[in-house]
Amino acid sequence: MFVGLLDLASGELLFSNAGHEPPVFISGGARLTLPSTGAALGLFEDADYEEERTLLGPGSTLLLYTDGISESRRGQEFLGVEGIAKELLACGELGSEDLARCVHRAAIDFAGGELKDDAAILAVRATG
Repeated sequence: MFVGLLDLASGELLFSNAGHEPPVFISGGARLTLPSTGAALGLFEDADYEEERTLLGPGSTLLLYTDGISESRRGQEFLGVEGIAKELLACGELGSEDLARCVHRAAIDFAGGELKDDAAILAVRATG
């Protein structure tokens, strides 16, 4: 589970990531993933979850996705986080909705036309 609170005025994102796939974050040409801040949700009864913060500056992009995207496969090869980041960059300067569609289409194409698992994507692009 990933929970985030985005301040639209400042671009600050406060988040907690309970074992969710690592969100891909692109800003100023740098590409990274946001860290997990605790164990997968439900794994431990008394688990603690830390908060992290990052800034979505103008032109930056945040992509959240389920494992149906990262685990899309071609034979024994998975698309993975690196493949998602590569496809995200290849999608260019699209708006958030079209960006999510572009990455989804890339995962389907990578898998030969059909995904075998759930597939959800949320894309956020800071425009100004």
